[in-house]
Amino acid sequence: CCGALAQPNSPDLGCTDWVEFWAAHRLGFQLSQCKSNARVQELGQRLLPKLGQLFRGLEDLKPSLLHGDLWSGNHAVTADGRPCMFDPAAYYGHSEADFGIARMFGGLSRDFYDAYFEERPLRPGAEADGFEQRQLLYELHHHLNHMNIFGGSYQNGALQLMNQLLRELE
Repeated sequence: CCGALAQPNSPDLGCTDWVEFWAAHRLGFQLSQCKSNARVQELGQRLLPKLGQLFRGLEDLKPSLLHGDLWSGNHAVTADGRPCMFDPAAYYGHSEADFGIARMFGGLSRDFYDAYFEERPLRPGAEADGFEQRQLLYELHHHLNHMNIFGGSYQNGALQLMNQLLRELE
C-alpha cells in the first residue's frame, strides 16, 4: 500500500502496458477514491485519455523495481556511509515514477540525481523530451493519494498539476 490506501499491483490486473496500468491502477484508482470531488473528477476524466501522449516513443519501457514512496524522509546514510532506504511501497514500473513523491516534498539532493542519471541516463529523444511532463503526472498521483488519505489540503496541488498537464497536452 501507499499510506492507508491499498495499491493495486496484482499481475492479473489485465494490463498490457505501462500507460494502461497507470491510467487504471494509479491515476484511475486515486480518482475512484475521491468521487465526491466534482472538479477533480472532471479534470481527471479529461486527463486520463491523454496519458499516452506523455509516453510516445517509449513503448519499449522495461519495468524497474520502484521504492514507491521515495522522498527525503525515507532514505538515509548508515554510520559507515552506506545509503539505505526504508518505508517502501514497492512495485514494478517506469523508472521515473519514483521522482513524483520526491518532487512533491521538495526533491532529493543534487548528488542523488547526479548519481541516478549517471547510472541510468535519459535516452535522447522521446524519453528526454517528455521527462518534465511525466514528472508532473507522477507527482499528481501522490497529491491525489495524500488528498484521499489526509484530506482537502492537498486538493489545490492536485488541481494545479491537472490543469498544467491538460494545458500542455492540449
